[in-house]
Amino acid sequence: MENARIMGINVDESDKPAEWVGFRPYRPSARLEIDEVHSKQGVKVVHSFGYGGSGWTVFVGAAKEA
Repeated sequence: MENARIMGINVDESDKPAEWVGFRPYRPSARLEIDEVHSKQGVKVVHSFGYGGSGWTVFVGAAKEA
């Protein structure tokens, strides 16, 4: 939540997440890139999605690559 505060999100007025849902979105090509605009605010924002059912398998490698 602290990273959200750094980015200017008022977490005290935001709805708290209540559930974890195992969606596994797939794209023909996964997205892995650093968001340069928001990363300048002191938090490294990485877009990493689209791996489908392999997401839990490849996330560590994707994080290291980013």
